[in-house]
Amino acid sequence: MIGLLLPCVLAGARDNTIGTDVLVYGDAYLNYAQRYNSLSSFMNFDYLGGEPLFKILSYVSAHYFGQFGYYFTLEFACVLPIYATFVRRGWERYSWLGMLIYYLCFYSFSLNLLRQSIAMSIIFWSYNYIVERKPVKFCISAAIAVGFHLTAAIMLLLYPIHRMVTYVPDKDSKNFFSKIIGPYRKLMYALIILLCVALLFLYSSLLPAFIALTGRFEGQLKYLSGGISIYWPYWLTMFLPIFLLFRKYNVRCSMDEEYSFLYLMFALSIILFQMIGINSESYRISLYFMQFLILLMVKIGCTEYRTSRVILERWCTLFSLGTYYIYFFVIALFNHVYPYTSSMLGI
Repeated sequence: MIGLLLPCVLAGARDNTIGTDVLVYGDAYLNYAQRYNSLSSFMNFDYLGGEPLFKILSYVSAHYFGQFGYYFTLEFACVLPIYATFVRRGWERYSWLGMLIYYLCFYSFSLNLLRQSIAMSIIFWSYNYIVERKPVKFCISAAIAVGFHLTAAIMLLLYPIHRMVTYVPDKDSKNFFSKIIGPYRKLMYALIILLCVALLFLYSSLLPAFIALTGRFEGQLKYLSGGISIYWPYWLTMFLPIFLLFRKYNVRCSMDEEYSFLYLMFALSIILFQMIGINSESYRISLYFMQFLILLMVKIGCTEYRTSRVILERWCTLFSLGTYYIYFFVIALFNHVYPYTSSMLGI
């Protein structure tokens, strides 16, 4: 409980200078929620868009619990689905590993990307319904995520992608979808990666069209640099985890088809993170896919023997993720969450 609640307390007690989006829209929603006397009136309040479920959560938490309760609740909505997923999968023994990876790679993002971080965590939870093959519940969960951030809509593709790349002839041969797509899963696997690479090259042209279609995210245009470049800090900090994890790709995928999907998600996150060379903000979309690194690491911990080599590789990976945290959030000041200050806590 301490591991879950302490980060929420730090989020609730932080100054409003911690996290770029806190001043962009976080404090605005807080202040207006406290001014409006009814939820229906607040729902008509329009500031930088604002998805409906985020508005509802903002109003309830800010109107009734004040500033601390507002940011505490937003953070709790991020961390709870992560931990609940480990419990549902029966992975409580390695929940410490999953939460540690979350705090290293995503906690600082959650202090800034208030809406998207909640949407990401809901998508993380909805993966349970993909594994359990409950498409209706998955779609409902994804729709809830979209109610917090529109970008979560792209994650509706997770269900068909999962069915494509985890096809098992004996188990899926009678299913119509799997019967058609399943035999070509290796081709589909490669095609999905190629489509992401194509998206990377076409992004500068597709973004204005997407903005015109949705009427949202116009501010992203000012971040376009126009060219593709390799973002070396990412590769320098993530090379070791990528190498160690993909080293046993064939062995793990032959043992359990779920690894094929988790590895694909991690690969897509690597590709899409390179959007940072085109648009300094659009790398954020890769975070939806990168969070499956948590499940990949925890699944490995739960299913493989604890040999000295496995343990060494795990701690080498965690060390590298620590350098990822230090570079991006302490040195490069991503999202402006460092140094942490809190007038409430006297820090």
